[in-house]
Amino acid sequence: MTIDYYFPKGLNEMGDHSIRITAALCTHNRAALLDGAIASLLAQSLPPPAYEILVIDNSSNDATPAVIQRYQDTPGPVTLRSAVEPMLGLSYARNRAAQLAAGEIIAYLDDDAVADTGWLAGLLAAYAAFPDAWAVGGPVQLLWRLARPSWLGDDLLPMLSQLDLGARNGGCSAHRSLSGAQIFPFTARLSATWACFAPTWAGVAPPWWAERIRNSSGASSPATIP
Repeated sequence: MTIDYYFPKGLNEMGDHSIRITAALCTHNRAALLDGAIASLLAQSLPPPAYEILVIDNSSNDATPAVIQRYQDTPGPVTLRSAVEPMLGLSYARNRAAQLAAGEIIAYLDDDAVADTGWLAGLLAAYAAFPDAWAVGGPVQLLWRLARPSWLGDDLLPMLSQLDLGARNGGCSAHRSLSGAQIFPFTARLSATWACFAPTWAGVAPPWWAERIRNSSGASSPATIP
């Protein structure tokens, strides 16, 4: 599939526009899980020149710095940068990522998540299909490291961030929830007023984001996190 990229002028003017998208990974004291998240971003089907990986170490005191350094000491085709955010809190870490991102689009990945190989390409394809969208996202599936409890019914899985709006690109409606982990991982076009997380929201989208996304032709993409 050929993807035509659409990027409006004036966004992130200081960024390297050869980088289409920044995959931002904010982490705190999850060294044991960080390997899987970084490895999944390195394995993206999107050509390496089109994206970068930005890891924000949010004041970790475990082996997180060593894990990041190990990847940086192993050069590859994908640019992998890192920075430390000393102020503890997911909002601080995500704001730091937004400040440092070189791409015109930023896609946040949680440190306990593993991205599908087509995640970034799928997000860019959704932006191409919906060029006016403020943000796009897609299905989030649960990875069971232990046996699923018998009492945990399908109706409860959205509480654990599972989300699936279907296999075709489509706009968001008022009946589709965009809160919490269902909007993260997500992508947002960078601007001075958009990429800002208040510390009191603990990394969660501000209340007016979902409505603004819907009013701006927000889209869902089928290629996201397994």
